[in-house]
Amino acid sequence: MSSPGNLDVKNYYQKYWSEVGGYSRSLGARTLRTLGSYIGPTSHVLEVGCGTGRAASRRIIARGAAYIGVDISEDAVGEARKLGIDARVIQDASVLPFGDSSFDVVLCLEVLEHLFQPHLVAQEILRVLRPGGVLIVTVPNLTHWLHRLSFCLGGSWDPSGDSLSRREPWRDPHIRFFTVRILNRMLNRAGFSRVDTVGEEPERLRRVPLIGEVLANPKRARFLPTFFSRNLVAVAFKLPESNAN
Repeated sequence: MSSPGNLDVKNYYQKYWSEVGGYSRSLGARTLRTLGSYIGPTSHVLEVGCGTGRAASRRIIARGAAYIGVDISEDAVGEARKLGIDARVIQDASVLPFGDSSFDVVLCLEVLEHLFQPHLVAQEILRVLRPGGVLIVTVPNLTHWLHRLSFCLGGSWDPSGDSLSRREPWRDPHIRFFTVRILNRMLNRAGFSRVDTVGEEPERLRRVPLIGEVLANPKRARFLPTFFSRNLVAVAFKLPESNAN
């Protein structure tokens, strides 16, 4: 993957993740429910940017679904394979080594914010999805209240990529930033027929009795303002074959 300034993205992330250990990530309650809603025993699932596979793959395989993970980092893929996961090294997420309409569900969890051209990756994911298939995306939320507060009161910016982000934002691995509207627009322009984006459930708010009850109800939780959410969860749909023309 070529990029401005002759930056070797593959070697950058190989070195970055090896040194920082950025593969440990946990999935929020809403993300987990979304996976459960769209992945079943007969699903064929691809995860783009799977890392070591610890976040999602074992949950998916436990449901009986077929799973393949791809990542640009050889170290991460090696760790995933040690867990018995079908993980493969790719050179570029915008050129996936799969045929058209190969998967029912594609996951792209905390990945798009790392890419120079995330719209091209979204288009490629659309290609490998079967008609009626689903893309599940999570990205950091630019409009989270802490970001707003930092801007307004301190004039500072924390891209939130790692523990050094606040002090050294210029070297942060997060290079693209999303709001609900921006994410929806990008996925729509990539060709997805419908995109539903909501905020991930704030873990601390879930522990507050009355608010926790609201969050436990998916229909009510959709109305929670996204500025409470550190991450956004999007579900994007590919047109069924009968509606493709």
